[in-house]
Amino acid sequence: MCGRYAASRRPEDLVGLFGVEKWEPEETLAPDWNVAPTKDVYAVLERPLKDAAEPRPVRQLRALKWGLVPSWAKSPRAAPR
Repeated sequence: MCGRYAASRRPEDLVGLFGVEKWEPEETLAPDWNVAPTKDVYAVLERPLKDAAEPRPVRQLRALKWGLVPSWAKSPRAAPR
């Protein structure tokens, strides 16, 4: 995986643009003009919250590690870098 991109949006902007219902401000990432695989990036997920009374999907902004884990890898650590 060799693609790169720039991530310059503030998390507050992403919350407004995507109608995010849950975001933990301590996950704030700095702008990055050279995002490469294995770096942390923002992602908008829509899934039920853990231990929630009702299992309705909630739109969330979370920091995740960007990259590809092939189907043959035994774990994310075994993925090529």
